[in-house]
Amino acid sequence: MTAAATGDLDGLLSLLAPDVTWTADSGGKATAARRPVVGAEKVAAVLMSLFRLERLLDLRIERVNRNNAPALVLSGERLEGVLLIEIADGRITHFYAIRNPDKLLAVAVPRRISR
Repeated sequence: MTAAATGDLDGLLSLLAPDVTWTADSGGKATAARRPVVGAEKVAAVLMSLFRLERLLDLRIERVNRNNAPALVLSGERLEGVLLIEIADGRITHFYAIRNPDKLLAVAVPRRISR
């Protein structure tokens, strides 16, 4: 996030696998990339746009673990999305951006697990 927000393209590219992929799911109900974005330079551009400093002023970002993977929960006045991050060999290989409000309900509502 720091590399993306500060415009450190070289630093950001060093974290990404050459064939990193950005996949977003909005269900047609939120803004998101319609097709997967593939390649370090293209994904870096997506990240730099998403995490630009002026946008971060109105966004709260929480680091969490979801589906046994590192993730970011992005929220403003409401839950904006969850960004799952897949890492292999020390580099980020895939981002899964969940923006579909129906799917985000599972994140927003606490659940009680019992047997």
